[in-house]
Amino acid sequence: MLAVAAPSYLASHEAPRVPDDLLHHHCIRFRPPSGKLYRWEFQQRGHDITLDVPGALTLNRVEYMIEAALRGLGIAFVPDRPVNPYIADGRLVQLLDD
Repeated sequence: MLAVAAPSYLASHEAPRVPDDLLHHHCIRFRPPSGKLYRWEFQQRGHDITLDVPGALTLNRVEYMIEAALRGLGIAFVPDRPVNPYIADGRLVQLLDD
């Protein structure tokens, strides 16, 4: 899973440096078929971090989340395979990659 955002979003919002910084961002949240909001999971220096990120936009498909991120609507947390081409061509920026 990767946290990604468009350069247009980052032009007006400072990039998060640590997972807790996400609490001050517009995040594009995911609601799977179970109906429970997906909590974002990170590992930092050997510690697991789970966040219930804020965000007014909640979607139920990864493709929609990527499209919203491409439009500069916020930070998405999505699987790496579908966003790698957008990172490679500069339309999305990977965040919190450490």
